[in-house]
Amino acid sequence: MEQSKSEEHLIKEIIKKNMEYDIYPIELIKTSIRCVKFLKQKPTIRDMRDDVIRSLILYCLIRNDNSWFPVNRNYKPIGIHATNWVDYEKYPCLLIPNERINFENVEIEWSTLNSKDTIYIFKDSTFPRTEKTIQRYCDVINKMFFKIQI
Repeated sequence: MEQSKSEEHLIKEIIKKNMEYDIYPIELIKTSIRCVKFLKQKPTIRDMRDDVIRSLILYCLIRNDNSWFPVNRNYKPIGIHATNWVDYEKYPCLLIPNERINFENVEIEWSTLNSKDTIYIFKDSTFPRTEKTIQRYCDVINKMFFKIQI
């Protein structure tokens, strides 16, 4: 059975939307690297860390079928600064497909919470606040998501 022009158009739009979804969380992760590098250069701004930066820095990935949901240190979707409960299902645009993540040769911690796989990018002791932990964070993120250094 041959597809109509409108069906072809619809399929192309769905593929385009999926590609956009794939790009958005990766762009947020790039922003987190830029934030920690900025803090490294401007140590007097480190007081911002608890409010703004904490919401932008990728803390862990939570498995969702064949993709991963990126969350910040407050277990909110990356980029979201909220104090109340957040339903991850309302943020499907943040899901990162398995094939976009390189898990090989990366210093991460695996865990299972509430029968969901979770990957921790850093521990409390390795929160990106010193030059060494900032470099570690950037290295881990670059190896996992980018083929080049950001």
